[in-house]
Amino acid sequence: MHIQSIPMWTGSGDNYAYLVVDETSKDALIIDPAHPVEVLPVLKPQIEEGKINLTGILNTHQYKLPNAKALTPPSHA
Repeated sequence: MHIQSIPMWTGSGDNYAYLVVDETSKDALIIDPAHPVEVLPVLKPQIEEGKINLTGILNTHQYKLPNAKALTPPSHA
């Protein structure tokens, strides 16, 4: 298992999202991605290159930021 911290709002505090990856299956979970502007540039290339298979998003608390909704996973209809 690999855990990558992704800094957010750099310079204004200690805020991080965490990408947790099972190295065998490449299944991944992103934890607390409240600032997509800084999180998506890390996630997108890894997904596109097949390095990770993003299977979930976990928010440990409610975010009152409009951008936090940008990482809502699509519904599987």
